[in-house]
Order: sequence, then structure tokens, then C-alpha cells
Amino acid sequence: MSPHRERALLIVAGLYAVAVALVTVVPLRATNDGATRVSLAPLGSIRRCIPGHDGQRDSPGSCVRNLAGNVLLFVPFGVLFALGVGPHRRTFGAVLMWAVITSAAIELVQWQERRFHVGRTVDVDDVLWNAVGAGAGYWLVIASAAARRSR
Repeated sequence: MSPHRERALLIVAGLYAVAVALVTVVPLRATNDGATRVSLAPLGSIRRCIPGHDGQRDSPGSCVRNLAGNVLLFVPFGVLFALGVGPHRRTFGAVLMWAVITSAAIELVQWQERRFHVGRTVDVDDVLWNAVGAGAGYWLVIASAAARRSR
């Protein structure tokens, strides 16, 4: 990889990290009403979107925004990982592992923010959907490279 490309990827990765921090960790609002929800049940946020689910049901728009937002947030993670990591470490398993670690760290910070009455949702499903997004970004790069090589 050329030094210019490496520098450009590093700048883009830094800007992406700042954007993710702003979206996920910077407080949106302070609350005293216990608005922070903690969901540790895998696929619980998906079950709340299904008609006929017992308990409080989320609106369809909220469900789509949550799922799509979490997937799309981490597509650049997978793209940057596939482009910037050395070829011997550039595996699908590695991108998923680092996406899960990064996303879990974000959820842990959001969980800690509850102590400061920050209205955040801590959800294990966010980790799942972030990993799906990173995997999709990774495969976009791999498929694109394979298509270029086959020409």
C-alpha cells in the first residue's frame, strides 16, 4: 500500500471513529425519568417489533431505524478493516471479532452513562447488528476486489 493511500485511510478511519463516537457515546439528553433501557436478551429488540409480541411493542418506524442504523453504522468499519489491515490478518472472522469488541465497548460506555442520567438504550442486539454491518462492509470490498481481478 502506498504511503498516500495509507495516510488517506488513516484520516478516513479517524473521521469515522469520531463520527461513531458522536452518534453513540456523546450524550443526546439528560434525563431523570429512567429513560435508559437495558436489553440483554438476544433478539429482544426484534421481538418487540413483531406483531403479537407480549409486552410493549416498538413502532415499525423505530424498529427499521434501529436495525438499519446499527447495520449501516458499521459498514464503514468493515470496509476500512478490509482495506487497511494487512492481508494476513484480513479475514471475515477477524472483522467480526473486532466489530463485536468495538460495539460491546460502545454499549459498555452507554451503560456507564446511565449513572449520569443520559437517556441511552443499551442493547445486546446493537452488537449483533453492528457485526452484521461490518461483515457486509468487508464483503463489499472483497467482492469488489474479486470483480476487478476477474476483468
